[in-house]
Amino acid sequence: MNQILYGPPGTGKTYHTVNKAIEIIDPKFYKKYAQNRKKLLERFNQLLIKDWDDAKGHIAFTTFHQSMSYEDFVEGIKPVPEEEQLGNNTSPIRYEIMDGVFKLIAQKATWTKGNFDSILEEFKSNCNEIQGKPVITITAPYTSFDVIYRGTAVFYVSPHNSVKGKPWYPVNIENIRKAYQTVIIRAYIIRPM
Repeated sequence: MNQILYGPPGTGKTYHTVNKAIEIIDPKFYKKYAQNRKKLLERFNQLLIKDWDDAKGHIAFTTFHQSMSYEDFVEGIKPVPEEEQLGNNTSPIRYEIMDGVFKLIAQKATWTKGNFDSILEEFKSNCNEIQGKPVITITAPYTSFDVIYRGTAVFYVSPHNSVKGKPWYPVNIENIRKAYQTVIIRAYIIRPM
């Protein structure tokens, strides 16, 4: 979930970022400590991504400024000094395509970072017929259906509005993964024209 707080300087955007982030990510904690600024700041710092090379955490915080360019936000060619020093101690510069903050956040949120797999495993566990778990009913606009997992490469789905009685249709988990990956790529990775 993305939240953008905007307004003139001094209106509390940065202050309220802490509250909003905790409210979204850890609503039980927020409800318990909503009036305790110290506890909220501690939790915010625990969840903050501090190192993008080893991105543990759930919060990425950035402040946008009118001087922020596409290259800083999404992706751009940036100068990188060479590590090797020449005899006169000057360092030549090479250029690399580097990810911006938005692209880093999008990549962190994709299934390749493990979020999809952990959620999938939890869902399998919650509706695993072999372990005696009950059927899960999913309700969406204009439809509802039951889902069960039987320890194979598929979920079984039974739509409530089926004219065929109560059929169970197999839904391949690998196809769910591919559909999810496609949606993430389309929704989050922006390429220049």
